[in-house]
Amino acid sequence: MTGNCYKVRLGGANGADGTGQISFSCAAADCPGDVDVDGTVGILDFLALLAAWGPQPLGHSADIDGDGVVGMIDFLALLAAWGSCPQARMPLGEAVRPCARRGDALYRT
Repeated sequence: MTGNCYKVRLGGANGADGTGQISFSCAAADCPGDVDVDGTVGILDFLALLAAWGPQPLGHSADIDGDGVVGMIDFLALLAAWGSCPQARMPLGEAVRPCARRGDALYRT
């Protein structure tokens, strides 16, 4: 998803009112040791991990194992991932398809 732009349009159907919520999140699943998300696991990631050592809110980038604590297991995972991150690849059949405009909405073709 990195580098792609997405247009999201929210509204009621046929003039209906309502409320709702939309949220987006990204996870660095392809390179879990890349704490600073710069495409490599290196000294800056190590320093960020040290600065975050201890209990952290779930989802913290330095909490690599996702247990709510930045600790030794996260440090070992960071060391195991040291170096350049692999390039993210879409699985076969998941290529982005162009969108077609129909009225005011965009539809996946």
